[in-house]
Amino acid sequence: MQPSPLLFLCLMNIEEFKEYAEKAKSLPPSTKDSDKLVLYGLYKQATIGDVNNVRPGFFRPMERAKWDAWKAVKVLGNP
Repeated sequence: MQPSPLLFLCLMNIEEFKEYAEKAKSLPPSTKDSDKLVLYGLYKQATIGDVNNVRPGFFRPMERAKWDAWKAVKVLGNP
């Protein structure tokens, strides 16, 4: 069983987090969209916390996918 990416975020210091966040801005073109969405969700969770807005509608697929990625890493124990 692999450790949770969220656990990894909890164990790093703020400088490491900023360094990795900056590196994520220049991912190689071969990076899959699904992997980018995971990184997006983890970044939003680490910087803002749990999802705090309404899920975008059907006609906004990119925003909806990003919202879903963020919602997927919601902190355990929060309803």
